[in-house]
Amino acid sequence: LLNKQEIIDEKFQGHLKEALEKLKEKARLYVCTGNDLPFVKEVIPPDIFALFDGFILETGCAASDGEKEFVKTPVEIQKLSQELRKDLEKEKFSEVNEFRRRLTTVSLFCNRPKEFAEKVKDFLEKSKYREDFAATYSSVAVDVIPKGWNKFVGMQLVADKNKIIGIADSMNDFDFLLKSDFSFLPSNASKEVIDKLRERGKRVVNIKYAKPEDGVIQSNFPEVEGVIEILEFIFSSTH
Repeated sequence: LLNKQEIIDEKFQGHLKEALEKLKEKARLYVCTGNDLPFVKEVIPPDIFALFDGFILETGCAASDGEKEFVKTPVEIQKLSQELRKDLEKEKFSEVNEFRRRLTTVSLFCNRPKEFAEKVKDFLEKSKYREDFAATYSSVAVDVIPKGWNKFVGMQLVADKNKIIGIADSMNDFDFLLKSDFSFLPSNASKEVIDKLRERGKRVVNIKYAKPEDGVIQSNFPEVEGVIEILEFIFSSTH
């Protein structure tokens, strides 16, 4: 949903609200993010925020009803993640612009996440955390996440027996896109995640030519504009 300035482009907000309102008649709606609840509340306008049934946070490791955060990982992992953050801060990596608030993961915001992720993976492999944490990345940050957790796992906690439709764009979304019943990408999705999906046998089909049952469907537009096109495709496909 967010552009490079980490906002939802104002000129698309009304259209996004309309698309979500239509789809809400047919589906439960969740934001699934690597961020925490305060950040989500900051960047999503209140009238759009209110349309969501809930929020999957910290790359699947926490959830929220919009009021409180509920951490899903074991208490010992939560404590260990705070130790890990302190140890990563002590490393004083030159690539890191900031560490953001997290309850059970570690997010290192940086300029070249793909390259920096390899350095973090090397740090983990040589540390006491190697059995419990793994590193992935988005377009803006390296995320260190408890092993066995990802956005798809987080969505499963709220999906019951309903099918999961995933819309995502980064490498930290890989399992979410791979395992969802239906998966969608905006046009600005990372080349790495597309290549990895294809390596796992997924077809990536342009939305103009797609059928709902196709492997992974990609919009012709980036960011929130792409999400709107995808939401409208989903709505029209349910008639």
